[in-house]
Amino acid sequence: MEMSLDALKPRNKIHLSFDIDALDIYVAPSTGTPVRGGLTLTEGLYITEALNVTGRLQGLDIAEFNPTLGTEDDLESTLNTTMQIIRKACTDREGKLSGVKENVTNLSKELNKK
Repeated sequence: MEMSLDALKPRNKIHLSFDIDALDIYVAPSTGTPVRGGLTLTEGLYITEALNVTGRLQGLDIAEFNPTLGTEDDLESTLNTTMQIIRKACTDREGKLSGVKENVTNLSKELNKK
């Protein structure tokens, strides 16, 4: 992860597109392409946190979550996993909202300049 972050220009903003199907089927079964042996939830959260703590994470989208697939338990598991990823992208290491308001304000200012 550190090598990937080092390869990015330090001033570039980051948009994370997180495909839920990259995670193991055990933690994200409600997807069209479930993967045995995919990333663990811990690994997915680590990636998200590593990007967040750079202070450059400006956007997040979650892809490949399909609530119409699987059982009720599958849906609950995938939704819980998805919410943990979103929470990790929006909070600091203590679990408090980290700069979300500031990032939205800064983005609004940048858009108004154009």
